[in-house]
Amino acid sequence: MAKQPKRFPKKRRLEREREQAAANRKRARINREIKDRLFKMLFGRAENKQNALELYNALNGTNYTNADDLEFVTLEDAVYMV
Repeated sequence: MAKQPKRFPKKRRLEREREQAAANRKRARINREIKDRLFKMLFGRAENKQNALELYNALNGTNYTNADDLEFVTLEDAVYMV
């Protein structure tokens, strides 16, 4: 006979779920900042234009070769709405 899992009272279970959700949001925020910083480091700097050109070609199916034609335009702390 299989052992039944221990059940927590409903109130305690809801408290644990809220705590876990808050912890997950905090982790997600940290990960997003790290990923953004890494992406900008690899593709958003003028000295890494060749990387940015390779990414552009891969995403758009193009075969551009002159990285000096790239122009970086960035938005800091902005909201973009369509």
